[in-house]
Amino acid sequence: MSNVETFNGEIKYGNYTGNVWYGFKDVHHTQVQNNIQTVLSKSELFDGFELYLTGGILEGWLTWDLDWSIVGPYQPKRIKKALDWITQVGFKQGIYPDVTYAEEIFDLFEWQQTRVCKDRWIYKSSNFWSKNGEESDLSNYISTDAGLYKFWAACPFQKNIEKDQIGHKYQKPLKLL
Repeated sequence: MSNVETFNGEIKYGNYTGNVWYGFKDVHHTQVQNNIQTVLSKSELFDGFELYLTGGILEGWLTWDLDWSIVGPYQPKRIKKALDWITQVGFKQGIYPDVTYAEEIFDLFEWQQTRVCKDRWIYKSSNFWSKNGEESDLSNYISTDAGLYKFWAACPFQKNIEKDQIGHKYQKPLKLL
């Protein structure tokens, strides 16, 4: 496998549409680092928040998205702007941005150490997602203030439990700000 995989297909998220997507195995890849630096170029959007990368990009397997987590106090208008910025950058660069806000970080490394993980509300900037015209069922998303949508998320996810059971050791979230 090369350093980068390519997927040609239409993905829509909210008002954003993209047709060429890149998959990566390494957070240090030049395109991933460029995406991070572009997001951080508007660091003022994240003042008072913490910004993390989580998920597959840290785990060494091929991932088709960057899992971004904004953490901090609930300030819906500011959160919406930050979520939208990361989404805009990802769609422009062809790196799908799975970006969320929560009051606390979802830390699978910590969960593996303590076996404690709190269910929580997760916020996104849209309740619409489709791939090649097939819409995902996001009917569990609840509209909130400032154009945010929230859903209740069990912690850990079933896929995390399955990886844990086969011995995978999760990495700590990568704190960027």
